Formats: sequence, C-alpha cells, structure tokens
Amino acid sequence: MATAKPKHDRLLAGEDPETIRPRDAQHWIAIYAEMIGFKNHMLKQVHTALAGVSAAARVDLQDDVTLLEAQLERYERRVAFWSERSSVLAGQDGERF
Repeated sequence: MATAKPKHDRLLAGEDPETIRPRDAQHWIAIYAEMIGFKNHMLKQVHTALAGVSAAARVDLQDDVTLLEAQLERYERRVAFWSERSSVLAGQDGERF
C-alpha cells in the first residue's frame, strides 16, 4: 500500500525553518545527522535480526522496517533542508558590511 508523502515534514521541538542565524542551521544539521546515524544503525541491526525469524513473522515485522525507513527518509530531507538553508544564510552573512 503506497502512502502519500506529507506536504511538510514534522519539525522537532524548537526547530525554526525561518531562522536567520547560520548557527541554528548548523545545529539542526548536527542533530539530524546524529539521528540519521542512529536510524542507520538500527536498520542494520533489524535487518540482521530479521534473518533469524520465520517467514510469517518477517511479513509482519516488515511494517516496522518500513516505518524506520520512512523516518530515516524524513531525517534525510530535513538535513538537506538545513544544508541548503545554511548555504543561503552563509551567503547572506557574506553580503553584510
């Protein structure tokens, strides 16, 4: 079953996509990079563990894998957003006198 991607990703507490501070963008890049590393680690462990369960269990557990992958994709979109935002803000900083 295919699900539609949300128009806007859910933001973390305190995350302000309209910030004008380059330091904020760098902060969120670091946070999302940390979360991406965590999810990648989890997915590796889950894939390894799935090899040890029955086919019937694996079918149902695939929903968990799909959820983890969707969360990882959201984190990757957010880090891409903040990377772009950081570049824009850095350019604005360079334009100031």
